[in-house]
Amino acid sequence: MRRLALVVCLGWSVVASAEPVRRALVVAFNGSDRPDTPPLRYADDDGFRWRETFARLGIETTLLTVADADTALLEGERSAGLRPPSVKNLELAVAAMAERTRLDRAAGREVDVLFVYVGHGQTDAEGRAYLTLLDGRLDQRRLYDQVVDQFGADFVHLIIDACHAGGVVGSRGADAQLLEELGKD
Repeated sequence: MRRLALVVCLGWSVVASAEPVRRALVVAFNGSDRPDTPPLRYADDDGFRWRETFARLGIETTLLTVADADTALLEGERSAGLRPPSVKNLELAVAAMAERTRLDRAAGREVDVLFVYVGHGQTDAEGRAYLTLLDGRLDQRRLYDQVVDQFGADFVHLIIDACHAGGVVGSRGADAQLLEELGKD
């Protein structure tokens, strides 16, 4: 009986010490939903650099972007087949990652997801912050309800390179309102 218990414990030890699976979703968009806000020049380039960096680290990465003419020329074939950062494409990318995460977690693997946004951050008429997508907005509620929570990962890391990022992610330090919202199930 002790021998069987030892084998089981060793099996758990191997699973627990396995490296976590890491995935990344990078959303990079030069555009704005405001006619008075000029497009960015390098958000798409930054998206490619994030994808390249994650690839070097062995992290499976999905990139949603629209490469401008300069970036398309520079990136060549690496810019082919990209999907634009639309609401629908974001939903599809999150759902695909969530399914792979579900399978990994069912196999006993720990999963870390990195979500990177590079682009314009704005505030609406009521002062609520949001990130700009091709055909919509990613505000705090949508970020957490339709992106972060849907991944189903053990850990989700947010990297937001945009104005008003704190208003979308939550303020620095203990944001009691955000922590209360995240604690609700």
